[in-house]
Amino acid sequence: MDKPKRAKPKIIRWAPAALLILAQVVFVIWVLYQLTIRWSWTPFLVFEGLAIVMSVRVAYKQDNPSYKISWIIVLLLLPFVGLLLYLFMGRRGLPFWMKKSIVNISLGTHGLLTSSPETEKSLGQQFPMHERESLLLARQGRSPLYQGTSTRFYPLGELGYQAMLEELEKAQRFIFLEYFIVSAGQMWDGIHEILRRKAKEGVDVRLMYDDFGSMNNHPKGFRSQLTREGIQVRPFNRIDPRISNFYMNYRDHRKILVIDGNVGFTGGVNLADEYINVVDAHGHWKDCVLMLKGEAVWSFTMMFLGSWHFSANEDPYDHTRYLSLRPTVQVEDDGFVQPYGDSPLDNVNPAEGVYMQMIYNARRYVYIATPYLILDNEMVTALCTAASSGVDVRIVTPAHGDHGYVHMATRSSYGSLLEAGVRIYEYTPGFIHSKLFVSDDQVATVGSVNMDFRSFYLHFECGVWMAGSQAVAQVRDDMLSTMEQSEEILYEVWKRRPWYVKVGQMFLHLIAPMM
Repeated sequence: MDKPKRAKPKIIRWAPAALLILAQVVFVIWVLYQLTIRWSWTPFLVFEGLAIVMSVRVAYKQDNPSYKISWIIVLLLLPFVGLLLYLFMGRRGLPFWMKKSIVNISLGTHGLLTSSPETEKSLGQQFPMHERESLLLARQGRSPLYQGTSTRFYPLGELGYQAMLEELEKAQRFIFLEYFIVSAGQMWDGIHEILRRKAKEGVDVRLMYDDFGSMNNHPKGFRSQLTREGIQVRPFNRIDPRISNFYMNYRDHRKILVIDGNVGFTGGVNLADEYINVVDAHGHWKDCVLMLKGEAVWSFTMMFLGSWHFSANEDPYDHTRYLSLRPTVQVEDDGFVQPYGDSPLDNVNPAEGVYMQMIYNARRYVYIATPYLILDNEMVTALCTAASSGVDVRIVTPAHGDHGYVHMATRSSYGSLLEAGVRIYEYTPGFIHSKLFVSDDQVATVGSVNMDFRSFYLHFECGVWMAGSQAVAQVRDDMLSTMEQSEEILYEVWKRRPWYVKVGQMFLHLIAPMM
């Protein structure tokens, strides 16, 4: 039986904010038109001057060169439009309250997230080639390394969903959920029913969702209903339609579920029906879930609480009160596990950094799955260098994109990679949304981090790095199985694509860092 199509977003949910933003843009254009009537070319020269000043400012900022070049081109070629776009999508400065909140949370949690020297030493002895990957996450992401943690990888969203329901039923102390998308439907209904019952039983239930990612997907009265049921709920970085406060960036792209501090889930799956294939969205939706049990779940607990306080501009004061939320179960060692978070609020990029370290440290192979492939020069160089050095580098992307222009930009990145010997596959049954790295049967990562500029520089993200865990082999097997279902893209065939596709891809590649 054919699956129903995914429901289209309800325009009424975002129409008021969109209309307010549009009204402000129209007002600015009207003012510019009036000025043009009175002073002819003066307004154009003023905007050209502002665009030049802004371009100099962008060039001076400590940021990715590809990202800066894209914005400078748009600002100089289209001064008025470029300034508006930059106002909406390009700003990365922090309001004072954000800076203060970051400092308070960082200082409060610093002493609660520490690695064991014995664990770090053991990793260096067993996996000397990959020790640097863990050190990078520890130093840049303040992410401790753990043993005493079991791992299990679910290669499909629907399989992970069933595991999530089973573990939610066992909750006794608290349930924390943090997701980019929470959408009405069968998946949310199954989780909501358990959350409602658990809240009634006295379990501390908290839900946080990204306000932009979820803005089209909630029924009327969503938050008020959850509040009446005893579920604490917060939108992350609420959409403010005032141009001066509108931030398209700083979205919470994480996927985290923590149960009693003992069980944690992450991966690419959001709380929406397409992720478990009960509706049709771009064919078969290939996604994954990783389950942790044991010591490493502590990092996800603290990651959630940091976002929870940050989203409401709260000073959590004494973080030591959270010590009671530590894991209470003991499990057998399953290798080394290191959950990590990344955010756009500092000048380090541990998510991209660990990907690059895994590429450079690979000796036999590195397999990658990503829904988007929009890379900076450093990442392209790393992939091409590894392939040219004899490492078997393979990347799986979707054959059917969820956003046409982004999918075209993804394909525009193929050329230099294929020429260097990187093998690229497209998942032909539908859309692959998994974000996976696995290398040499020794290390793997699973999480929310796409291989694009938004994930590396503009979003709050999370993932889990593993060495010697059973999930490493499970990720490898899933990658090999996925490649068998995919079509390999050959360089000679890619070069023969139509001229108009080449032109479109050239343009999109130029502005891809802004997507």
